[in-house]
Amino acid sequence: MPLNLVRFVQLVPVSMDINQGIELMQFDVVSHKFDQTMNNSQLQAHITFQRKLMYQMTNTYLPTISLLMIVILTMYIDESRLEIAVTLSLTVMLVMYTFYQSISLLIPQTAYLKFIDYWLIFCLLGPFLIFITECIWYLYQSKEEKGWMKDETKLSSIILNHKGLTRSIIVCATVLFIAIYSMVSICLYF
Repeated sequence: MPLNLVRFVQLVPVSMDINQGIELMQFDVVSHKFDQTMNNSQLQAHITFQRKLMYQMTNTYLPTISLLMIVILTMYIDESRLEIAVTLSLTVMLVMYTFYQSISLLIPQTAYLKFIDYWLIFCLLGPFLIFITECIWYLYQSKEEKGWMKDETKLSSIILNHKGLTRSIIVCATVLFIAIYSMVSICLYF
């Protein structure tokens, strides 16, 4: 017949300290507090974590910004090589989706959108928009080269002549979003 031994542990929150060289990869311990309950039978721990800035910069923001720059540069590829630009933007879009999935697995699952979700959604929509734009350019360019467009309809010439405006709008929208996102994230972080 086994003996049930009950051991009591005396918890003393004043002497507890969390700064014992614990190094976390993604987080810094901002503050901690230990409290005993009224009857001293329970200990409550309040620990506040903050994500490390360099971890997010090197693993999320720098790769996605690099991919955004690559997909934007595909809009400046020579018109005779437009099929290469379309293929490259499709590839970047698929890589962005892979980034989105891998980063989404690392952050807590919530019913609402987190701030990093806005960044990841923008990084998915940007290459998609550029891909659609390049596909339209490619279709109208190939129809015009093959003579499938009637002379009365100058829609293809309007679309192809406004490539510069389309490029400028996409680049300005991307730079504006990155600037606003950076300012808001810096304010939220600090």
